[in-house]
Amino acid sequence: MKILRQLACIPLLFIAQTLYGQKKTYYPPPDRMLSKQEIAREKRNHHFKRTGNETFSSRMKRYPFNTSDVVQFISFDLNGLATITADGEIKLNSSDPGLLELDTLTGNYISTVKPLSVKDVVSLTMSQIDTLTDILYNHGFAGPIYSSRSNECYSPRNAIIFRDNDGKALAFIELCFECKETRLSDERISPGEMCDEKLDMIKTLFGKVGIRYGIE
Repeated sequence: MKILRQLACIPLLFIAQTLYGQKKTYYPPPDRMLSKQEIAREKRNHHFKRTGNETFSSRMKRYPFNTSDVVQFISFDLNGLATITADGEIKLNSSDPGLLELDTLTGNYISTVKPLSVKDVVSLTMSQIDTLTDILYNHGFAGPIYSSRSNECYSPRNAIIFRDNDGKALAFIELCFECKETRLSDERISPGEMCDEKLDMIKTLFGKVGIRYGIE
């Protein structure tokens, strides 16, 4: 990772697009009834813990940290969905289908409301990136988890943005702290097991660096 620098301004346009949803890591249950011992062990595995001690230099070799010059935390209007344009800009639009209408000239759906706005932007220091990558890659479930749950809500208001030295967006991890779900811009991103406790730690880090919207 190269030396970070602050970006004076961040142009944002707005569009909706479905990307890669990041769900919790659950293992398929065995094709048999679990024994009492296995049930007890699986229950213990729900405990969140430090699962590794990967060094900072090793963590920074992981995509997209290895290609980024700037890592940012941002917050934006409720129900925004992000995407990256061909020219390296972040675009956002409302995910509410009730706010879209069909453009009869192009055949595309367009937003009927003004573009969503970004509330907060913070470029992380190396120390803060160290903390973030430690959370992502050195924490997770204690072992295999067989049970799962689904959330009806997905109202993201925060994201982690990865940019090059020219300010072009390379990748993002979109976050809904309310329902504990994430969405990835690129299938190459592997943030590890995004269990509830890990997202709570990331949420706390958002607050520590000065982000308010979406976490309070």
